[in-house]
Amino acid sequence: MKNWLKVPLILAVVLPICNICYALDKPENAATSNKSDAKSAVLLELEQLFFADQQRQQQAQSNDIKGQSDRQRIFELLANNQITSATGKAYAAIILQHTPKIGKTANPYKSTNPENHLLSYYLNKSAYEMGYHDAGWYSGAAMDRYLLSQGKPQKYGTHWRLNDTGTRYVMDPLDPNTTDTQRAALGIDSLEAIYGFIAEDTQKLIGGVP
Repeated sequence: MKNWLKVPLILAVVLPICNICYALDKPENAATSNKSDAKSAVLLELEQLFFADQQRQQQAQSNDIKGQSDRQRIFELLANNQITSATGKAYAAIILQHTPKIGKTANPYKSTNPENHLLSYYLNKSAYEMGYHDAGWYSGAAMDRYLLSQGKPQKYGTHWRLNDTGTRYVMDPLDPNTTDTQRAALGIDSLEAIYGFIAEDTQKLIGGVP
């Protein structure tokens, strides 16, 4: 499973999110991204940023200076309409999704910048629609993180966590109006299946499953 109250200064030097999201859906982007994902200079850079981000996640360093710098670089590339391939969008989305949380708050998902998760949603959704299958689930997860960070119920059911006593896994607040058809549109499992995953995680926790 993957300060939201203050927009970083980097947003002042890039296009607003609404403009970036509009650019993601422009027909010329789709045409460009239908070409082979030959590793252009930009895609190579995004790949390097992605693997650096993965290393930081393993070392719990998502709030370090380099992480902030890499996220700023993503905004610069988006502002210049340079992220056009499905793979590139997926890399950028994961890096933005890993925007760090604010520690020691009542909301365990409160983020230093919720707009990053919203943009991650749009990037992943665009990549999914271009044929990058795994990006569908990550799109739903980004939207859920965006909503949970603001104290709202998640939409798709991609987030669950240990209860307060650490004895079992529980689903985070969920909007009951979301249908399995909507989940399937992003390649997300049915709600019944998701609850099954939560039960499996609890069984592993208590030692029932190796």
